[in-house]
Amino acid sequence: MQLVLRTLATAAATLALSSAAHAITASEAMNILATNGYVAPTDLQLTSGVWRVTATSQDGVRRNVLIDDANGALSAIDPTALRNGWGLPGAAQVVQALNAAGWPIVKDLEFDNGLWEAEVCRAIGQPDYDVLVHPVTLAILNNPEEAAAAAAATTGLPNGVDSSTAAAAPTPATSLLSAAEIIARLQAAGYTRIHDLEYDDDGYWEADAWNARGQKVDLDISPTTGAVLREKLDD
Repeated sequence: MQLVLRTLATAAATLALSSAAHAITASEAMNILATNGYVAPTDLQLTSGVWRVTATSQDGVRRNVLIDDANGALSAIDPTALRNGWGLPGAAQVVQALNAAGWPIVKDLEFDNGLWEAEVCRAIGQPDYDVLVHPVTLAILNNPEEAAAAAAATTGLPNGVDSSTAAAAPTPATSLLSAAEIIARLQAAGYTRIHDLEYDDDGYWEADAWNARGQKVDLDISPTTGAVLREKLDD
């Protein structure tokens, strides 16, 4: 299946936007979809300046479609193509982008409804934050620390701490491997198409991947050595 990636906004749709507001309404987002040939849209939502929706393209493929709330630019991603590494950055590149942006610890990473979603922190024992990454540009779409600071101003709690976790002490994990290190060790062990990497509450990394025999598998991975502790065929 060939990846179809579009980053366009039709002139008619763009001219319909309010230059003063620089924001697209839900109705305008639907018009942009229709103008670009997309039908049967579901789950339209606005997240951190991007409209997210699942729709069917003219070639009959269901795709995650992103529409920039500022300018109407459209990007369409075939999730199957993304998982197979056809033409778009994969999990390893997303982790690298997060590291470069100052997030050295990536605990959870998955592609969901058009965007990469990650749980990150600055250092062991520091607050965890949820960030969103654009799958094409790898731009980080939200500023979680700024949002936490705004919340702290109204709640009186420190940045990144909510009332349900305020009394919990951070648990040191100095030997915990980063997401990038886990991916590198899985690749060295012969695994490919690694995605949905997540640090589970049970204390293990989990991931979906293809093994050296070309089988799709679910993996449990040691957080300190990167060794695969369990491999299960993904039905």
